[in-house]
Parts: sequence; structure tokens; C-alpha cells
Amino acid sequence: MDEAKGTIKGSAAIRVASYLLVTIVSIFLLYANTIFIKRRSKEIGLFQLIGMTKGKIFRILSIENFILYSGSVILGIFGGLVGSKLILMILFKVTGVQSIAALQFSSQAVSQTLVVFGVIYLLIMLMNYRFIKRQSILSLFNVKAKTEEKVKKVSFVEITIGIVGILFIISGYYVSSQLFTSDFSTASEFFMAMSFILGSVIIGTYLFYKGSVSFIFNIVRKNKNGYLSINEVLSLSSIMFRMKSNSLLLTIITTVSALAIGLLSLTYISYYSAEKVAVSNVPSDFSLDNVQNADMVKETFTINHIDFTAHEI
Repeated sequence: MDEAKGTIKGSAAIRVASYLLVTIVSIFLLYANTIFIKRRSKEIGLFQLIGMTKGKIFRILSIENFILYSGSVILGIFGGLVGSKLILMILFKVTGVQSIAALQFSSQAVSQTLVVFGVIYLLIMLMNYRFIKRQSILSLFNVKAKTEEKVKKVSFVEITIGIVGILFIISGYYVSSQLFTSDFSTASEFFMAMSFILGSVIIGTYLFYKGSVSFIFNIVRKNKNGYLSINEVLSLSSIMFRMKSNSLLLTIITTVSALAIGLLSLTYISYYSAEKVAVSNVPSDFSLDNVQNADMVKETFTINHIDFTAHEI
């Protein structure tokens, strides 16, 4: 894409998407591991009660995670290979290309995948080690009983977080509206702009769930001077608590959903607007795929005294 003319937007978008994909996968796996280790807290406490050391428990968990993790990565790579051929077959079918969709294996992609997931695995092991090291036997039996977030009176810090989250989202959408109107001439400038848009919106979304929702709902409660219906009491308190305590997971779900919807919409628009884009770019050109049609068009032009040039490929 770098060699083609006018594709710096696409090149920058692919770079941003690759970094964003790694970030989302990393956060999701680390968050899932946190839930996983907390759910097994009683089991870990039971191991300690029967005399196992924390080091031995950590080694057992490390072996279990390695088997699960390596198996998942191998299945994922195999699924990616099969899926890539399937997508290529669909592409050939949609575009009418008569060609064989060969199974392509990229050693560079596999090595990058192994490096990324190897680093994530080491981070997961570090999290598990810190969790086991810091917890006592008694606390391990009470981990699941603890809430992730305690609901308190909305503080100045939460108000600030709420306002900052809304400002981040607004700034991200503002830069996105200027992305194709401003003078971004290089792939690096597009990359920086796209990175800022994604970073500000994703961070703003997290802060929105963490503080903005509580801040907005607190304003609603204050405007009612404490006179709330039973439905408002139950709904406001529940939403405030659950969004604060699950802000990270909600951010991941929101980001992945937005990416999926955005990519599907972009694919749909690109496919069905291809003909109009071609006409607007070269309105006086005709592309024909066989000699008979070309001869017919030439004859029509000649009869109507229209000058033309023919170029055969």
C-alpha cells in the first residue's frame, strides 16, 4: 500500500489497527486471568491448608496455564490459516475472479503472534505470582465475597474523572471530524492522528464508565432534591455501582463492538460505492473484459464521430 499513490490513509489505518488489536487482546486476557485466579482462590487456599508451599502452587498454576495457553495459540493459528483461505475464497467469489485461493502461510505473522502472546503469558504469570504471594490463607477464602468497588458519596476526584472522560470523548470525535479535511500529508501524521482518536475515545470511554455515569446520575438525583421513585432509586444505584465496578470490561466490550460495527459498515460502503467512485475518478473511461464488447463500443464511437483511444491489457 505504501507504493501505491494516495494510500497513506490505508497504511496508517493498518498500523493503528494492529497496535489496537494487540492492546485489546492483552487487556482482555489480563482481565480474564484476574477473574480466573479469583474464582480459584478457595482452591489455592485449600492447597496451602494441606501443606503445599506458595511456590509449588504457583508452579502447578503455571503448568496448567501453559497447557491451556499454548493449546489456544496453536488452535488460533490453525483457525487463522483456515479462515484466511475462506475469506480469500469469498473475496474471489464476490469479485468474480477466476483463481485458486491458495493456503498462504506467513512465518513472520506466526513469529509476531508467538512473541506477543509470549509476553502476555509472562505478564499473566507475574500477576498470578503477586496474587499468591500477597494473599493469606484466610483472605483467599474471602476473595469472592469482596466487591470490586465500594459505593461511596461522589467525591471531587470522581467528578473530575467524569468531566475528563466526557472531554476525552469529545476531543477524539472532533479530531476524527477533521481527519480528512485537515492537511495530513504523511503516513506518520495520519498514524499519530488516528492513534490520538482511538486513544482518547477508548480512555474517555473507560473514564465515562468509571466516573462520568456516577457524576451525571448524581446530578439527576440532586435536581430531584432526593424525591425519587422506587424505580429511580433501584435503577440509578444499580447502574452507578455496576458500571463503576465493571468499567474495564465494559470498555473492552464497547471498543470491540464499535470496531466490529465500524469495519462491517466500512466494508459495506466500500463494496457498494466502488462503481460510483470509479465513475467520479475517471468519468470518461470504459473498462471492458472481452474483445467483442470493445469492438462494439469502438464502432458506436466511430459512427457518432466521438474521438477515443484504446488501451489493451
